[in-house]
Amino acid sequence: MLALNVQKLIEFWHLPAWVGAPWVLGPATFLITVLLGLALKRFIFSRLKAWASKTETNLDNLLLTALDRPLTLLITGAGLVFMTKHFDVPDRADTAILLAYKVLVILAIALFADRMVAGMVDAYALKQPVLAAAKGIVKGVARTVLYAMAALIFLDTLGITITPLLASLGVGSLAVALALQEPLSNFFSGLSLLIDKPIQPGHYIQMDGGVEGHVEAVGWRATRIRTLQNNLVLVPNAKLVSSVITNYDRPESEMALPVSVGVAYGSDLGKVEKVTLEVVREVMTAHAMTDAVPRAGVAFTEFGDSAISLVAVLRVTRFEDRGPLKHAFIKALHARFRAEGISIPYPTRTILSQQP
Repeated sequence: MLALNVQKLIEFWHLPAWVGAPWVLGPATFLITVLLGLALKRFIFSRLKAWASKTETNLDNLLLTALDRPLTLLITGAGLVFMTKHFDVPDRADTAILLAYKVLVILAIALFADRMVAGMVDAYALKQPVLAAAKGIVKGVARTVLYAMAALIFLDTLGITITPLLASLGVGSLAVALALQEPLSNFFSGLSLLIDKPIQPGHYIQMDGGVEGHVEAVGWRATRIRTLQNNLVLVPNAKLVSSVITNYDRPESEMALPVSVGVAYGSDLGKVEKVTLEVVREVMTAHAMTDAVPRAGVAFTEFGDSAISLVAVLRVTRFEDRGPLKHAFIKALHARFRAEGISIPYPTRTILSQQP
């Protein structure tokens, strides 16, 4: 045994007798074993990392990072086992050391799996926006599951029956699910919004309930919408998913802006059309919307009670441009109609009476 060889060395070098005591040799052997193991690990890892830095894939770097601390735990456990194999250890201490070794092995495996999952989530989150938004909760759920499994495995190694515990966890999970029905509904609705992506941050949307504004962020519980009045509205995801939504940025941000106006029946409709179209183009050009000018137009729509109705169709590149553009167009059109002698009549009604 190693203890006998050490004892011979002590006698050969005439060292004090207490140096050969088990309570000295055991911890010293454990410490030396761990330090040698850590030095060997560092030597090997430095060369593996140099090799991994030259490869195109990132999987080898992720694997080395995930193995770093778990290997330290395994080396520590190996030092404990080495100490018990070569020195006489009391049965009670031997049982405690064996238990500590099992804990270190289980913890090392759980830690390795946790780091691998976290590293893979971080790596793929750079390519998948959906995963980037959800990586925090994905890593949290994975960590909880892994360490819960590690705890159950440890209990099983102690001889504790985990079947009743699993049954209790199943019943408890059902009770928790019923109690958290609304938060879970919002959670899965948020997951649906992140995967399907009917709306995204920056889009201007309008719900059938009247809420409208820019989407600030899609969270796991609620979606934040900033209104044009610069107020923040939190809409539960479940309500948002079940609502009829108009997305003014899909399929594109540019949209039509119809403005209705009526002219007197005695007006020259050719002149009205020409003047209105000129005003449309002038206003859109003044607002730097020259790309949309060719798609603007004017159309007469109906014979009204007191006027012939027409619609001027302008184009806007963003929803928030609708108000300023409509304001500028109405002012310009009113001034131009007045200058051209085109009348915008008041609603009138003619009453004919029958003479007796």
